[in-house]
Amino acid sequence: MALFGTQNKAAFDKWSLVHFATGLIASKTKLVSFPQWVILHTASEIIENSKEGKSLWRKLGWSRYEGDSLTNIAGDTASTMAGFLYGKV
Repeated sequence: MALFGTQNKAAFDKWSLVHFATGLIASKTKLVSFPQWVILHTASEIIENSKEGKSLWRKLGWSRYEGDSLTNIAGDTASTMAGFLYGKV
């Protein structure tokens, strides 16, 4: 299990900053609470990595998208949670 590196496989990759930023934006807009944000983000990860979600990404131009590893999903979730909590500081 790599902590940093290969896109969609390691816990943290170049998309980690995007997940952090979405958490920060969610926090600053104050439209959702922290638990609601974690649930919404987790739901989006489940949808993104479903058969239909992977198919959609491929149709949108990510032709080689095979989904995220469980390690990467955990890292994405940790990144967005960190962004949300940073927005509370």
